[in-house]
Amino acid sequence: MQLKSLEYTEFEGKPEAWILEGFTPGKINLLVGKNASGKSRILSVIHDMARGIVGKRTFFDGNFIFVFDENGQEIKYELKVKNNEIILECFTVGNKIKLERGAGGEGEIYAIKEGKTVEFQTPVNQHAVLARRD
Repeated sequence: MQLKSLEYTEFEGKPEAWILEGFTPGKINLLVGKNASGKSRILSVIHDMARGIVGKRTFFDGNFIFVFDENGQEIKYELKVKNNEIILECFTVGNKIKLERGAGGEGEIYAIKEGKTVEFQTPVNQHAVLARRD
């Protein structure tokens, strides 16, 4: 699986807003830019999201959209965090939503064994992709 694109917004709507759009890495990448232009921040966003998904780190506020390519199939993971609580989480494979949840931790996930979508509840400070393995 390869990271195809990344979008990230922090402090949206505020003067100190930080927005990353159109970041499309290749197989080998070199980040070049002036000091304080966001090179390390891009790496931190990728690193922190990966650690959060595997349960190793608490995430921070922001809006994340990761798009991956797995042998020609697009996989998209979207996460919105506000005040250290997940207010939106969506996992899509191709054009099919496999997991979707909103504020309060309530959502729906596609359960493979049942062959249908089922409701679930996950703590607001925990990634459903980690907690729910249906």
